[in-house]
Amino acid sequence: MSANVQMRKFSPIDSVSYKYKGTYYLINICALLAFVGIIIKVVFSSLKIGDEQGPAFATLVGYVFTTFALIGLLMGVVSYYFKVMNTPSCSNIYPSFFQIVGLIIILFVIIRQSTVFSKMINTQQVDPEFYKFSNYSSLLIFIQLMLIFSYLQSNLGCMNSSTTAISSPSLGTLYLSITLFILNVLTVGIMEVILRLFSTCF
Repeated sequence: MSANVQMRKFSPIDSVSYKYKGTYYLINICALLAFVGIIIKVVFSSLKIGDEQGPAFATLVGYVFTTFALIGLLMGVVSYYFKVMNTPSCSNIYPSFFQIVGLIIILFVIIRQSTVFSKMINTQQVDPEFYKFSNYSSLLIFIQLMLIFSYLQSNLGCMNSSTTAISSPSLGTLYLSITLFILNVLTVGIMEVILRLFSTCF
């Protein structure tokens, strides 16, 4: 009997209500895949094969992967919201919607840069500062993903069959995420300026 109780405590999914299990899996799996996309970008950026594969190609593949994962995560958040929309104490996760959308917009801009300027980036025909800011942006995206996941985990309490309301939202986490979003927008803006004005050819 005690062993069964310990098993239930050991696995978080055991405390999730059956109604939310699909959403729970979707959110957690997509969050994990989003991190995988960042890892792809960072690990394979140094791999160069001709003019077609290099930092731009790694960024394109990794961030497309992350973008699709974030779209899936967004679907999970929307799904959860519609399931608890009649319970005001459970529906305070709408900030996560804007956090995810903001990050998707940043990723779209970087994906466009990696597509339009791919040959220049792969053949090192841009100012070296571009690669530094690209790494800064990757770090900011990674931290933003951590904050989004942390915010979701602390505000999905109604999935738990033993609770009826979520804990108070972490406003500090939300404000930090907004600050990082603004910093990332500035970083990506600098990357755009470097690509357009400080490149050896176009």
